[in-house]
Amino acid sequence: MTKKESVDFIIKTLDELYPDPPIPLVHKDPYTLLISVLLSAQSTDARVNIITPILFKKADNPYDMVKLSVDEIREIIKNIASQGTTILLASHLLDEVEKVCSHVVVIREGIKLYSGSVDEMTASHGLFELKVETDFKKLIELLSNYDGIANTKMADDKIIATLNKPITATEINNYLFKNDVVLSHLVKRKPSLEQQFLSLTNNKS
Repeated sequence: MTKKESVDFIIKTLDELYPDPPIPLVHKDPYTLLISVLLSAQSTDARVNIITPILFKKADNPYDMVKLSVDEIREIIKNIASQGTTILLASHLLDEVEKVCSHVVVIREGIKLYSGSVDEMTASHGLFELKVETDFKKLIELLSNYDGIANTKMADDKIIATLNKPITATEINNYLFKNDVVLSHLVKRKPSLEQQFLSLTNNKS
């Protein structure tokens, strides 16, 4: 039997056994069926049938689908999650994970490095972005000697000072000014999920 004959035999046998097979995925046309099939590759049919009515209400054709913004897709995910459906999002776009997810698992080479809430992972005393027009060396030295600053590093044309205790921008600015350092840039930030991820994976290497 040739390859073509084998294929024809299989198709004929399936047609005889299942002349009109039911499609478990909710759809109304070939396009919505295609989207449902793609989603079902990552989930169960039952789960897909919970999600697609919400998605197709926004866009049930390729013309509307391509117009959906990232914010709209993000809101769809949050809407589905708010109804009690657990969504597993596998992504290297950590900024999106931080905006959408409530919990995160960090895995490297099959080993779990962290499991918990996004808020807990990003919780810290924050960091300062600092810049001077001259004498970066003196600024780094003063920061390294300040109680509450865990470490400093250069990032482009700024110095990043990571905190291990609460310090206000006013406190650090006054300290530096008294030591004859005038800043041209000072911003306090909360570490992003990506920064915490990089810190976590570097520490585990």
